Amino acid sequence: MAIFDKDKKDKNQSPWDKLPSGSDFPKLPQIKLPNIGVILLIFSLLWLVSGVFVVGPDEQGVVRRFGKLVRLSGPGISWHFPSPIEEVDVPKITEVKRIEVGFRTRDPGPPAIYQHVQQEALMLTSDENIISIEFVVQYMIKDAPDYLFNVRDVDTTVRSASEAAMREIVGKTKMDEALTVAQAVIQQDVRDLLQHILDSYDAGVKVNLVQLQDVKVPDEVIHAFEDVVNAKKDKKRLFN
Repeated sequence: MAIFDKDKKDKNQSPWDKLPSGSDFPKLPQIKLPNIGVILLIFSLLWLVSGVFVVGPDEQGVVRRFGKLVRLSGPGISWHFPSPIEEVDVPKITEVKRIEVGFRTRDPGPPAIYQHVQQEALMLTSDENIISIEFVVQYMIKDAPDYLFNVRDVDTTVRSASEAAMREIVGKTKMDEALTVAQAVIQQDVRDLLQHILDSYDAGVKVNLVQLQDVKVPDEVIHAFEDVVNAKKDKKRLFN
């Protein structure tokens, strides 16, 4: 009778009743979340480390705090308060930069391929003749903060100032002289005038060299120029 009752009880028992009680379940490992203070400390350390920067031997570090210049840094490893507190620029102060006026180098070659820029090259001499002048300007940074903050686009500024300086000097020179004996004088006078213009802008730039590449009579008037030269020769021959 007892056996019958047991079998009957087992048949009526739910499968869930056979599961072990809560105390009999294996305990899962507890996962401890890191403390908020530890997380903040890690992020603070990473933020401070991001302020390390390296200044090369040909560079100068310019450190700004909230946009205002605070200090200059020489070559080596340095540190600044990371963004957004401080920012650093490292311009190459010994690099010689090159500006082409009157032409552009499309392919250095060999052979080199150049493109003539007529609106920059054509200039008027003191005797009201038109000549075509192509030249190169070389410059470097002499004051890094002025170079970075006083002029928006230094290359464009140097090119425009170079063209203006050349036009002024050529406008005081006769065509024959510009084509022959006065080229060295033109280069020096343009360099001095260009330096004066850039200094008035506080551009932080030193002009190293102004080099004439090609000085000639424009193709559009070359035949008229040759006629004038031949006429002068005929005049001199007849006079003799």
